[in-house]
Amino acid sequence: MAVRNFCLMLLFCFQAVTSAQLQKLPEPLFYFPFNEGKFEALRGLGLEQPPKVHHQEYIKWVEGPTGKTLYFENDGEEQKRGMISCQLPPSFDVQSAFSIVAFVKTPPSLHRSRQYEIVNFIDHTSKGPGFRLLISWRRLWFYLGDGEQLCRPSSNSFELSINPQQWYHVAAVYDGQGSARVYVNGLLQGSCDGVQVKMPIIRKLEMRIGASADQRSGYGFEGCISGLRIYDLALNAEQIAALSQLE
Repeated sequence: MAVRNFCLMLLFCFQAVTSAQLQKLPEPLFYFPFNEGKFEALRGLGLEQPPKVHHQEYIKWVEGPTGKTLYFENDGEEQKRGMISCQLPPSFDVQSAFSIVAFVKTPPSLHRSRQYEIVNFIDHTSKGPGFRLLISWRRLWFYLGDGEQLCRPSSNSFELSINPQQWYHVAAVYDGQGSARVYVNGLLQGSCDGVQVKMPIIRKLEMRIGASADQRSGYGFEGCISGLRIYDLALNAEQIAALSQLE
């Protein structure tokens, strides 16, 4: 009985701490739940221009942890890629601090040599200007560049493998001063220093979710994306950990 009471007390304390952390979280610049079960819901997200769905035949809704979840069926071979694009607010500037967080799940058939786009806001090459958030076989990658230099923090598959058919909370943070970090399930997994990111010139303010604009770069995402949040500030480790408990 004493052990049970102690365990219940620990659970209560954890829930109280988590609740307090969630109350301190800043508001995202925008939030895509991706659990509405219908594409029409994307028009009610508060953006000046509603997001666009490209090649809907490669995207569907499936059962997720909180209602329906957006599932991308890009297989890496198609010329057309299922993706969602949106115009970011003019205030968004990658030269300043920003953060990206989301829940993702991949199917069992990912190709070991490919990298799949979660979010893409970059000009033609991996060096930018701009950024990319990608997942590969068992790893998370965050590419940032100024057009000439590249910063590429990633998770380590030997320390924490991203396994197929499991949900993971992923996060990428840039501090505006040349440092970037990536987190998986609320835990820091990689960092990189020394690149001042610049805004894309060609892409301007259009961000793509689930694929890149350039078919020669990266592969369309395969699997589920849910709870995508973009912040115009650098989240700290405590905030990332709290967000990983949301869904």
